Amino acid sequence: MSALRHAMDRLLEGKGKGKYGNDWLKIAVWHHPVTGSGAMNDAFMELLAVQGFQVCLHGHIHEAIEGFHKYDNTRGIHIVGAGTFGAPTKEQVPGIPLQYNLLTLDLKTWEMTVNTRKKEKPNGAWVADARWGDKGTNPKPWYRFSVRNNP
Repeated sequence: MSALRHAMDRLLEGKGKGKYGNDWLKIAVWHHPVTGSGAMNDAFMELLAVQGFQVCLHGHIHEAIEGFHKYDNTRGIHIVGAGTFGAPTKEQVPGIPLQYNLLTLDLKTWEMTVNTRKKEKPNGAWVADARWGDKGTNPKPWYRFSVRNNP
């Protein structure tokens, strides 16, 4: 945690020199999840939220998830969990396909879209993974959320 605080302080030192600004879209990436079993602690997420991070990407749980960590009424972080992309056959969980996410950012609307893809069979083709929204009638292979360009 102190290493992260030190890195944030170094970034903030450069802020006044034109190297870093609050208009950046800040995305944090790491392996372990922030929710559920083996989750990171809340202090870590709070530090990221206070520093203006809007999105975090993680893996490890081998299943695509979406979430949101609310810090207060104006700050929070969208959580994008990726599925298993290339795990060896012996590490794959039965019933959970290989998956990956493709993220796009619309610079006009500041909306991020997460497109989810899957492969059911080891030698099969990648296809859209419709798992978001109303699962009963019309699930979609994507979801979207707004990010701030001026946190």
